[in-house]
Amino acid sequence: MDQYHAAKSQRELARNAHALESIKSDWDVTNEHPLQDFEGAAGLPGQAQALACLQTGFGTDRECYALMIKLTMLHTVEERYGEKAATDYLMGAVQFLVQGLHPGDQFFQWGRDVLLAVLRRQVSSGAVRMEITRLFADTPQHLVERDGKKTMIAISTIFDLLPVAQFSTFDEMMTAFKAKLLGPV
Repeated sequence: MDQYHAAKSQRELARNAHALESIKSDWDVTNEHPLQDFEGAAGLPGQAQALACLQTGFGTDRECYALMIKLTMLHTVEERYGEKAATDYLMGAVQFLVQGLHPGDQFFQWGRDVLLAVLRRQVSSGAVRMEITRLFADTPQHLVERDGKKTMIAISTIFDLLPVAQFSTFDEMMTAFKAKLLGPV
């Protein structure tokens, strides 16, 4: 029995390593930064830390939820006002999320315009979704200054929430996120 469990664990580790490698190669091809332990522009941990945080919850942790947030205006802010303004906009969005969610929630920068939050709640997924919907219904404006002009821009987002226990692997969860409104993340 011990040999069976050891072999099963080895297969699961190999499967997870393969999933991580496929995510890394997808990320390297389509994004500026490879999947690594880096802090993004918002000072948040990156994808590798997010994966490590979620890894133990797949298939088992019914109180763990993954919230993927896409900042839909970030690229527009960057094109019109520059990289510094885009970083400030990103920081404003992160600050809004940190203040609006629970203190124990963990935040990660998934991509330039995508954030991932790992939430722990002892309520149904419907109740968590309602909490997040209420939070995003009241998103603030962000002030951008350039050449002496001040412009207010809404922190515009789209998001999706998935219960981590619903998936057996990280790859399955990412496929579900990509199939929803968020598109490529």
